[in-house]
Amino acid sequence: VGCGNIGAIVANRAQGLKMRVIAYDPFVSPERAAELNPTIALIPIIASQIELEGARWLAEHEAGRAGPLFAESINQAERAIEAQEGYPLTHLCLARARFWRARWRHEGGRNPQADLEAALASADRALELQANDAEAHAVRARVFALQATLGGGGEASAANLERARAELARAIELLPTLRQDLADLIDVIGLPEERPSAGA
Repeated sequence: VGCGNIGAIVANRAQGLKMRVIAYDPFVSPERAAELNPTIALIPIIASQIELEGARWLAEHEAGRAGPLFAESINQAERAIEAQEGYPLTHLCLARARFWRARWRHEGGRNPQADLEAALASADRALELQANDAEAHAVRARVFALQATLGGGGEASAANLERARAELARAIELLPTLRQDLADLIDVIGLPEERPSAGA
């Protein structure tokens, strides 16, 4: 629905019926969004996810063309945060976009550190707003795993790998269906209970 007078009334009624409302209005102000309801997901969240999926596809098939889509995904997520800073999903969208751009940069031989730090900060903010957000833990797991790879071995890499495993286990504990989405990461770092014991 739109966020105009009629759209706001429709959104209000739909929420009264326990529906999840997705509001679209490219000109909505943060104040107006807050008036409607802090649980309304604004269109920039959806736009960010669409751009991110396109960027990830390009990163696999035509890596040189992925940069603008990653940038647009980040811009849309930041726009969503401006509209609803207190909504965890906005920060989660930004964390995902930053992580996947970091991975793309790493695979292209560029330094991903700034994006990794930003992804971690956004995931942390999502967890501040919603402590049991499984997907925010999943983003943290991916960030720590990539940081372990970048560390080149040693204690820092080992510590990041342990953090990645702990975050991965927590994400799956909170939302078991994430195991399938995280299969690529599980194959690389394993889960704590799946690692062989010292006596084995």
